[in-house]
Amino acid sequence: MVALAVAGGPTSQLPAVDAALVQRIQAHYGRLKDFEAHFIQRVVHRIGHKIIEESGTMAFKRPGLMRWEYQKPETKLFVTDSKKSYFYVPEDHQVIVSHTPGGAMGLAAGSPFSVIMGEERLLDAFEVKNSDSEPQRGGEVLLLIPRRTQEGFEEAEIEVRPADGQVMRVSLLDGQGNRTEFFFDEIRENRGLADSMFRFTVPSGVEILIASESAPTSPPQ
Repeated sequence: MVALAVAGGPTSQLPAVDAALVQRIQAHYGRLKDFEAHFIQRVVHRIGHKIIEESGTMAFKRPGLMRWEYQKPETKLFVTDSKKSYFYVPEDHQVIVSHTPGGAMGLAAGSPFSVIMGEERLLDAFEVKNSDSEPQRGGEVLLLIPRRTQEGFEEAEIEVRPADGQVMRVSLLDGQGNRTEFFFDEIRENRGLADSMFRFTVPSGVEILIASESAPTSPPQ
């Protein structure tokens, strides 16, 4: 087994990562054209250990198209068409529009989702180590330390299927100790998703709010 040595820091005592596994991850997402799945999003707040769980379906398509359709416990929609992002909550009768394409839901440069989308290579965006966290999907867990400062998180983990490097779980830890996890099931890849899935037309009578361009690039919660 070839090991990948990654430099210093407080996690330097963790075992080195198998370079072949990293190569499988990079090759897997380098070939990816589109991706859709059922997801569970779980936010664990450090103070009080409050847990918020939501679920729905999501889809990505290169380059930079994304759709998160929350179904439980509340209906919400987040769409990025590569030019603008839209966050629509029907019960609020308003949509938040961001003019920073890809700058939300963790798709900013240097995020795990930018790797999944094939926008960046894993080793270009992160220092990679084996994590001491227990797998939750029967895969292998890797600790990702961003090479560039991130507004939405300080470190991340991905749980991957060792055979082919497919990501089954993404975990983001912010500077306040809050953790946001995404679990993926029923994954379907390279299905030829239509661009129309990633377009959003503002419904009649809905208030339009323009997001601040300095707002954090964290997932909607």
